[in-house]
Amino acid sequence: SSSFFIIMSELKAFKNADISNEEELQNPFIALNRWLDEAKSMKIKNYNTVSFATVDRDGHPDARQMLIKEIDEKTGSLVFYTNEHSAKGKELEENPFVALNGYWGSLDRSFRIKGQAEFVSEKESDEYWNTRSLDAQVSAAISEQGSELTSKDEFARKFAEEKAKAKGGKIPRPSHWHGYRVYASSIELWYEGSEEARVHNRIEWDRTINRKGNNISDVAGFDLGSWSYKY
Repeated sequence: SSSFFIIMSELKAFKNADISNEEELQNPFIALNRWLDEAKSMKIKNYNTVSFATVDRDGHPDARQMLIKEIDEKTGSLVFYTNEHSAKGKELEENPFVALNGYWGSLDRSFRIKGQAEFVSEKESDEYWNTRSLDAQVSAAISEQGSELTSKDEFARKFAEEKAKAKGGKIPRPSHWHGYRVYASSIELWYEGSEEARVHNRIEWDRTINRKGNNISDVAGFDLGSWSYKY
């Protein structure tokens, strides 16, 4: 059908997209934001999913899938939300250094980010919390992430009880559930070149970032250096 050829034409254009304009070379988060928008427009399911790695107290890497909820081009940062009592929350409290990897197979693109995490403000967490459905709020409020579940039936009973209390409205955000902002110190954008020769395109950006606060919960931000890139 004609719609199929339109989609395939768009996909080909996206696959052949290049990072060569000066604005994107000076700020890789502009390019990353464009890639996310293009993945979303292609209706890729969970287009904003990344593999998110922390380090436990024994120095072992620990990865899981997360959803990026915000990209800030100005600060070169991204935001996700979770329970601070979860394994990742506890690991971030001890070691705020993280690594992320995103991949869109249908677009032949991927990205890697290294950086440091910090809480977002209470206001930001509240604003995002209020966009969630009641079911999503209740699940997050009663979930004891990282702890053993007594039984699925018990969880379902507790879910029904808490949802009934809300009477169709919203429930307050638990103090242990909030957003984290990851300030990138490096980012790599990869996209396919010659498939036959296995020669692909990779650009890496680096900058210096220095935490202003003493710990992850200070919400003090970072002193951010300028980006430099290499092929």
